[in-house]
Amino acid sequence: MWTTTAILVNGQYTQVMLSPRELSYADLPSRNWINERLIFTHGNGITFGPVSRISKEGLPEFFVKDIPAVSLADIKVTRPEIYFGELSNEYVIVKTRVPEFSYPTATRQHQYDVCRQRGGAPEFAAQKSAVCRLVQTEKILLSSDITRESRIIYNRNINERVRAIAPFLRFDGDPYMVVDDKGGLKWIIDAYTIRIVSPIQNRSRVVSTI
Repeated sequence: MWTTTAILVNGQYTQVMLSPRELSYADLPSRNWINERLIFTHGNGITFGPVSRISKEGLPEFFVKDIPAVSLADIKVTRPEIYFGELSNEYVIVKTRVPEFSYPTATRQHQYDVCRQRGGAPEFAAQKSAVCRLVQTEKILLSSDITRESRIIYNRNINERVRAIAPFLRFDGDPYMVVDDKGGLKWIIDAYTIRIVSPIQNRSRVVSTI
């Protein structure tokens, strides 16, 4: 999903189109519990470029592109993992004995990674029974791939998360992603407070006559 916004690129605010590479579970090569919950746990990276420029070949120009990320500007993506987003709200389990898929390579020696994402339910291994009831599956209880270090990440849809945290705010319907100073990817959702009347407005009774 593409978003248009203005960000600081090479010292100048530039209008860009950007899109995070979220994981589409519907397109997995083989859909089973291990693939969907332990191996394919996250998306990878972001692509963005200026809205008003194209290359000599007539193709879109990019500041950041490809997997792994190649940067042609002063913005470097060093932590491309995307565990939260707009597409998926299914739980995943990280830091298990199963390597997490990161991205494919031309040599078919696919790149795997270990989750460095903070968060996830703590003391997960000691609460397997409760978690099984929460996500309605007994496979967590039976799996030998889950260790004391494992973490479960759920409620991953960013729109639902922010509405649960701050139901008194009205949120923009178009979240966008930025790259922080350490090369990690962060979501930004604009939020607003709303009043029915203006703060300096006085109530008055209107009487109409004919």
